[in-house]
Amino acid sequence: MTMAPAQPLRTPEIVDEIVDGATVFGPDNQPVGHVVGVIDSGAATRILIESGGLFCIAGRVVALPLSRVRFQREESGGITAGIDYDRDEFAALREHRG
Repeated sequence: MTMAPAQPLRTPEIVDEIVDGATVFGPDNQPVGHVVGVIDSGAATRILIESGGLFCIAGRVVALPLSRVRFQREESGGITAGIDYDRDEFAALREHRG
């Protein structure tokens, strides 16, 4: 049996209700964090990604432009995201202070 590849999300699908909680993976397929929100709209859309912390407490949040995040729907129906930063590179990004 051949597995269907993951399907990229269309821009209108990238809203809190759909992507909140999605695991975010770096280029090495290691988890970097998870999505905690979508802010702004259009070209200004930013994705809030939380990394670190224990049991989602005291994690560090970074806001990345939508153009730097690739969302996809897995065959199981779950949503995941990919970014081009590994854990160390992500940790060096400026923290979002909303």
